[in-house]
Amino acid sequence: MTQLAATQRQRSSSGCTLEQTQIKRQTNVLYDFFSYPHDGHAILFAEMLSIAMTTLEKLQLVPTRFWANALMLIAFGFIAIFLVRHAAEMNRALLSLIIVLMITTVGFHWVYERNEPAAFSPLINKIAPMFPSKITYRN
Repeated sequence: MTQLAATQRQRSSSGCTLEQTQIKRQTNVLYDFFSYPHDGHAILFAEMLSIAMTTLEKLQLVPTRFWANALMLIAFGFIAIFLVRHAAEMNRALLSLIIVLMITTVGFHWVYERNEPAAFSPLINKIAPMFPSKITYRN
């Protein structure tokens, strides 16, 4: 039998093996750490509370505009999920008509205002001469 095995089997005064005693100590330390602050742990609890207050203060320094944008993004996500679920139950012909109307509206707006994204400029440059634009309409 090795010396390590012999050491692990040694009994402490409480009748537990050395390994069991170490596990109990670790468990007690964790229990004391998460339990209500008392004795020496009151200082640790106060330090944790000051860290939490610092985090809350940092969150208060974030501009209100960011929180408004975050809330709008979350609301937009819920609305998008709602619309996609209802679109899945729609008549395909009606859904196709709605999509075509939306794409056409955006496309005509881009042609008239000439404010399309740079990726679509080659396509809009080919289509634009066939339709009126803000520049040609004023002249």
